[in-house]
Amino acid sequence: MPDPEAVKRDLAITSSATTSTSSPTGGSTPAANGDTNPRAAIAPRDRSLRPPASALLADIEGAASAARDDTPTGSPPGLMPIPTRRRLEYASRPSVLLFRKKRRAPVGASPGTLAASEEAEPTEVHVIRFGLQGLLEHALEDGDELPSPGGDDKLWLDVRGLADVDLLQSIGTHFRVHPLALEDVVNVPQRPKAEVYEQLHDQEKELQYLFVFRLVAFDEAGDLSVEQLSVVLGAGFVLTFLENHHDPLKPVRKRIQPAEGRLRRFGADYLAYALLDTVVDGYYPVLERIAEELEALEDEIIERPAASRLKQLQRHKRNLLLLRRAVWPQREALAAVLRHPAPLIQEETKVFLRDVHDHTVQIAEVIESYRDLVGELTNTYLSVSSNRMNEVMKLLTVMTSIFIPLTFLAGVYGMNFQHIPELKVPWAYPALLVIMLAIAAVMLIYFWRRGWIGKGPEDD
Repeated sequence: MPDPEAVKRDLAITSSATTSTSSPTGGSTPAANGDTNPRAAIAPRDRSLRPPASALLADIEGAASAARDDTPTGSPPGLMPIPTRRRLEYASRPSVLLFRKKRRAPVGASPGTLAASEEAEPTEVHVIRFGLQGLLEHALEDGDELPSPGGDDKLWLDVRGLADVDLLQSIGTHFRVHPLALEDVVNVPQRPKAEVYEQLHDQEKELQYLFVFRLVAFDEAGDLSVEQLSVVLGAGFVLTFLENHHDPLKPVRKRIQPAEGRLRRFGADYLAYALLDTVVDGYYPVLERIAEELEALEDEIIERPAASRLKQLQRHKRNLLLLRRAVWPQREALAAVLRHPAPLIQEETKVFLRDVHDHTVQIAEVIESYRDLVGELTNTYLSVSSNRMNEVMKLLTVMTSIFIPLTFLAGVYGMNFQHIPELKVPWAYPALLVIMLAIAAVMLIYFWRRGWIGKGPEDD
């Protein structure tokens, strides 16, 4: 077991409720099977070089192509329009947490010890058994026996909430999930990864894959929420574990409904692919919104470099850091699965997994571009603020320069000597005022012609 004093936190944040958004990405030309694949923004409910922003947004829009499974046979990939960009009103929001305390077993506990969070939601289990012959979906009630995979049907056990450690342990025992894999499922958050576990059962080797991915979305307050999704792929079954009770995988359930859909005809590995694909697709609405806000910020920083703009840039910097920490390990995990032999994953499914890997690569590149953009916008804000301060100081300096000779004249003729010849001349006082005004006017004209105030000839 790792020392809890050595690592105090892991990558994750407290997340809260959000609404789902659709955005398709492209793949190979689908067959006419009635299977739809809407893009959905994943909506966790309870947790917490420099192209312009418009060009970066165009990269996302260009990458979003038609849904794989709902295009008629022979039709070329199409594009679903991304929502029109809008100018956003900014408000000060509390910073999201970059780190969340990881749940760990007591020091010295044996590997595989489960430690659920005190804030974990009650555990609910939904069973979906489907195949070419039909579809059966129901919630698992107390006292019900856990289903077992078998026959030509595929079994999907959707677990939401990680509070009931005993039930989770029973599920792990029933499906022979490796103790270390179950520990990664329950003791959240974990670093995104893909691992293979090989166990001996009845003198035969049994393989299982564990995928740990991150669901991301903006909540209604505009904060980025992140949640762990764990997917266990076995022979003929898939187990999914979510921290909360919301349903970000609803699009996949809809795709199972058509009797001729690809999910009905393919194996459990294709179901695992569909789940991972839905997770990755959820990053597109998030990046689109960040692009909109950065584009609006770029104009506002130049026009009105208020202190609130710097706070917004810092919030985007933290959000992009969270996205980077989620996407890069996911990209590495998918690349590892594609590089090595995977007996449970068919070659037909690997083609689709390569497409998901391509999306993660593209998302990682866009995130890096946005991070560079945020850094340059921060420098722009500081430069504009400095220029505005210089303008103020220049104006004050000009005013001071004008009053220096005037103050000198007033000081000379304000001395309390009895014999100052000019003081006895009747017109001396108005003459002095005229001279002082003439000096001020000449200096103003000189400063204007040099371009130090207003827009002089040297500015043309």
